[in-house]
Amino acid sequence: MSEDYLKDKLYIDEDSSDNTGTFSKLEASEIISQLESKICKIKIQDNKTGTGFFINIPFPDKFHLLPVLITNNHILEDTDLLINKIISMTINDDKEKRFLKIDKTRKTFTDKDLDVTIIEIKPEEDKIKFFLDLDDDYDSEKYKEIYKEKEELYIIQYPNGKQSSFSLGTLKEITGKNIEYFISTDFGSSGSPILLIKNFKVIGVHKERTGFKYNEGTLIKFAIEKFNIKYPNKLCDNMIEMVLDNNENEDIYILNYSKYIIYKNNDIKGIILHDSQEKLDSNKVKIFINNNDNEIIYNGMNKLPKGLIKLRIIFKTLIKDCKAMFHKLDKLISIDLSSFISKEVKDMSYMFSDCINLKTIKLNFGTNNVINMSSMFNNCSKLEYLNLSTFNTRSVKNMSYMFNNCSNLKTLVLSSSFNTENVEYMPYMFNNCSTLEILDLPSSFDTKNVRDMSSMFSQCKNISSINLNSFNTQNVTNMRSMFFDCQKLKELNLSKFDTKNVKSMRKLFKSCFILKQLQISSFNTENVEDMSYMFDSCKELGNLDISFNSKKVNNMEYMFNLCINLNEINFIQFNTENVKFMNNMFFSCSQLNSLDLSKFSTSNAINMENMFCGCAKIEYLDLSTFDTKNVKNMSNMFCTCSNLIGIDLTSFNTQNVENMSCMFMECIKLVSLNLSSFDLKNNINMEFMFKDCRGLEEIYVNKNKNNNLLKSEIEKDNINPNLKSD
Repeated sequence: MSEDYLKDKLYIDEDSSDNTGTFSKLEASEIISQLESKICKIKIQDNKTGTGFFINIPFPDKFHLLPVLITNNHILEDTDLLINKIISMTINDDKEKRFLKIDKTRKTFTDKDLDVTIIEIKPEEDKIKFFLDLDDDYDSEKYKEIYKEKEELYIIQYPNGKQSSFSLGTLKEITGKNIEYFISTDFGSSGSPILLIKNFKVIGVHKERTGFKYNEGTLIKFAIEKFNIKYPNKLCDNMIEMVLDNNENEDIYILNYSKYIIYKNNDIKGIILHDSQEKLDSNKVKIFINNNDNEIIYNGMNKLPKGLIKLRIIFKTLIKDCKAMFHKLDKLISIDLSSFISKEVKDMSYMFSDCINLKTIKLNFGTNNVINMSSMFNNCSKLEYLNLSTFNTRSVKNMSYMFNNCSNLKTLVLSSSFNTENVEYMPYMFNNCSTLEILDLPSSFDTKNVRDMSSMFSQCKNISSINLNSFNTQNVTNMRSMFFDCQKLKELNLSKFDTKNVKSMRKLFKSCFILKQLQISSFNTENVEDMSYMFDSCKELGNLDISFNSKKVNNMEYMFNLCINLNEINFIQFNTENVKFMNNMFFSCSQLNSLDLSKFSTSNAINMENMFCGCAKIEYLDLSTFDTKNVKNMSNMFCTCSNLIGIDLTSFNTQNVENMSCMFMECIKLVSLNLSSFDLKNNINMEFMFKDCRGLEEIYVNKNKNNNLLKSEIEKDNINPNLKSD
């Protein structure tokens, strides 16, 4: 192809610069002359013309192609598609004429909003024999990321109804269904194909030149989608398509038939190598059964091609159970189930679980009858995008671990058909979706029947807000670790939460590092048994109103641990009579100025280790109501309470204490201690009990009790207080 020919065909309008920057990329290409036979000039009324192009589009499914003519709606409107209307076209610069007659059997589609018209080319119309190709990514969910600003584009057109010409340019922006670009066009160019320079494949349909010196077109994916809606997909086969990476050229499993599923060996009609259409003998392909014996029911095909393998698996029968169907297929990197018939499936639990290399899933199958989706995408740790907008989940009862450990998931699309009104279990549902920044739960996310929400949003480290206003928690019994490690949550409004049936709040807000506002004053905790680690490491919380009914709670260990900015806690109705574990309860609450523990009942407590350790601002503690007769461990109980001046321990009963090591360590402002109620037996660990208590001047002891161990420890800790008897 000569340079003169190319320059003659290059169209540049008077408002555009000479786009020859990409011209060199075309100089050696013979594709340009070939493209001309795939473009046509369409004659319309008043001797006006437009442009159209011939292309193959996927229909009735992605494995079959339908040849069509595509142009604009403003070129061929509804009235042009009436029965017996004739479409007149020319190709190759008017050298050849072509005609299409509209009849009842010809598929046609036009849409004014998209400004696109599609007309089927029938097999007998064999004079139209050359067709453009769609870009491989035309229908990708990530098309906005793939087609970026300044992407080099190319169109071939009939500007002003004259000879066919091509223009070069760049992409400006994609907004919704529209594509904007800088390129030379004119009257008559409408309906031209928008192609990528890099592969000469189609991504859109040119509409018009705007008043802002750029052009506007329609992304072809939206036109094809609407065409397929008008002519519903009648599947030729029940099939799946998958891509596996056989990088080690080893035996490879393509399906994982669980022992829990009743499958017949003849369920599979055929297996086809996608690129070559070569059919594989299904009796020679390994299909793995997940049982103790690792039984293989199909054998013999030991070597599949090395590298990426594209397979189509066609089923003879309708599959009724998808439990663990692809479980642990670590070679699977992509799967397309848009042609998979699942209308009879009830169980999709573990369907893609532990597919640790799976990056792309295309789903368009029915889920109306599915009742179990637990662990469906569990541990799909490389999955970044998941569109479940077609999922109808109205029958689902179990969504536990559904997206657990989808640690690279950036976008999760849920529509109003994602109905959870019958779901009873949601534990670990979004656990460790650590890359997800936005979780948009639809209004149909109904939780009125949910019993378990434990670790539901646990380790969602990048989500800054969750709208829980519609949550109904009346039947929930477990909220353990529900918001654990939500590191970017700044506030939570749980004022509408009904918690009367909840039994566990362990780690409920643990490690919500920047959570500043927490509205939980309405919590009904009358049935809660475990509050351990509940606010652990909520480092930005300033105050808490926890006027809880906590009469059934038996564990409060680490409850306020490392709440380093907490300056006030309201314990008005707090009931601790059944609590056994209080260790680390206020550990490192370094901004607390005071604590009113007058209503604390500690008669059942057995562990108070580190209970007030690190409460560096508290000056006085009144523990005169403490009953410690069952406590075994008091080690580090007041360690590093560096501003503590006074403490009332007169009610302490230490008859069962085994460990008092470091109990008052670094209480540097303590001057006096009354330990007269202490029973200091020889078997108690008192190591470093008073270490660095440099200001301690006097200790009151009971003269009737053995104080030799106490004296020995005082000497070891290198202090010299006066021992006084009461």
